[in-house]
Amino acid sequence: INKSNLSPSQMQVYVTGNVPAPGMIIIERGSSLVQAIASAGGKRVWTGQVEYLSFNSDGSSIKRVFPYSPKAKINSYKNPTLSSGDVINVKKTVLGAASDVISEISNPLLSGYGLLKLIGN
Repeated sequence: INKSNLSPSQMQVYVTGNVPAPGMIIIERGSSLVQAIASAGGKRVWTGQVEYLSFNSDGSSIKRVFPYSPKAKINSYKNPTLSSGDVINVKKTVLGAASDVISEISNPLLSGYGLLKLIGN
């Protein structure tokens, strides 16, 4: 069964948010949430809560929101064993989100100021 397509050894999950390589990742079947985040490059600075969304075969879903805990035991509330199609969203803290807004505003201003200084001299 392991060599057939009925029970593949790998699965696809989606890791989004505050990680270096967000998107679909392929991991080994039986991997945990912490392992999936590590496969997406790990968490970045200013990481806040983690949202975990899993879809059941009957159409229902499970949603959990909790602080990231890299030392949580596998198959625990904060580090569940994943199923194909699960979604993990690594959110930013309020300070992390604020720093992004400040960067978005200040980068064009600083670039424009540098250009004016270059042309003016």
